[in-house]
Amino acid sequence: MATKHLLCNLRLEDPMGGENSLPRCHIGILSIAAHASESGCLTEVIDGDADGLQDMEVFERICSFSPKLVGFTATQATISRVLLLCEQVARSVPGVVIVLGGEQATFTAERLLSDNRSVNAILTGEGEIPFAMLAAQLSLDSPVDFSGIPGATYLRANAMQQSAPAWVLINPAP
Repeated sequence: MATKHLLCNLRLEDPMGGENSLPRCHIGILSIAAHASESGCLTEVIDGDADGLQDMEVFERICSFSPKLVGFTATQATISRVLLLCEQVARSVPGVVIVLGGEQATFTAERLLSDNRSVNAILTGEGEIPFAMLAAQLSLDSPVDFSGIPGATYLRANAMQQSAPAWVLINPAP
């Protein structure tokens, strides 16, 4: 059975407490999942926003997959809930590698890693190639080595490390 990798997006909460009337599909994680799958790494998407899932439902779906790799998109609106989910997933899925991407994670990478040991790395920049490379490593049961993953910020021996910047994925329209 192929190793499963997951990409997750949490539902945006209405600050006024109402129902989110316009669920949105996160095109970024769909693009990353498609690229990883095309590279031979089966990747599923759990989009809490598009599917109207509460955080506990996202957590339950993650646990049901028992993935080796989970990536979360982290925005200013979702970061605190993403970090809570990361802690729950790290405790519940043995050996899982958890990475964050998105604008909030990118701009606060060092602080997020220092304060949240359940997060293994932040993938900055375009995520298609870095996520696929990391998924390929894990599919081969190789030890995680973020140093070769473009755009990765991670801790090694309690020291912050950054790999080379991520490449820009250019996919010209036909």
